[in-house]
Amino acid sequence: MRRKQFLYANLVLSHIRLGHLTSGLGQDHLRETIADVFQSPIMQDFWESVREYRLRVRANEPGSGEFDRLCEAAFQLVRTPAD
Repeated sequence: MRRKQFLYANLVLSHIRLGHLTSGLGQDHLRETIADVFQSPIMQDFWESVREYRLRVRANEPGSGEFDRLCEAAFQLVRTPAD
């Protein structure tokens, strides 16, 4: 079951990235969309499992590095306890 959930989480992020690349919507919209999907515990668990690879290996791929850094920022916001 977890594998299917992670495949879907990856699909969602891929869809967001492709939509951003093809729609011409701004960075603010992209950040808001990423922040919304990272409210999901499944998305958080998925990112926890792939973040090292995405941030290290894909860092210099055109478009991927920036998108992955935005995902990491959203992940850090939801994982940081509120004061």
